Amino acid sequence: MTRISLQGINPEMSPEVVRQIALSLRPQDDATHQELDNLFESVAHGFGWRTAHFRPAMTGKGYRTAVSGDGRGFLDWLVLRERLVVVELKTKGDKLRPDQKLWKAAWERIGAEVHVYWPKDWDELVRVLGADVA
Repeated sequence: MTRISLQGINPEMSPEVVRQIALSLRPQDDATHQELDNLFESVAHGFGWRTAHFRPAMTGKGYRTAVSGDGRGFLDWLVLRERLVVVELKTKGDKLRPDQKLWKAAWERIGAEVHVYWPKDWDELVRVLGADVA
């Protein structure tokens, strides 16, 4: 499996440099969800986004994410700059679960920009995160 190095992407870099680095770090099809999350967060920060992601933690009963209400299936990332973007990252072979489809539809109903990305979609993800950056 290919390991992903973040190479110090940061918001002090010009958007074009962030874009070039991000595209050079295109994940392989076998990237893990953890690798995708780490890379996504670094690239989002490089383009000046505020990010929120709720990670599961290991418990005696396996991995659990502490949520209440309708939290099950909440999409992976909320990123905010001049607009709100909701992102679900998937690894090869993953599909949206029914509970994730409900969240996706709810976000779309209120006009949020919602994207689901697999490693093969990396260039489009970088384009969306880098859009409207001076």
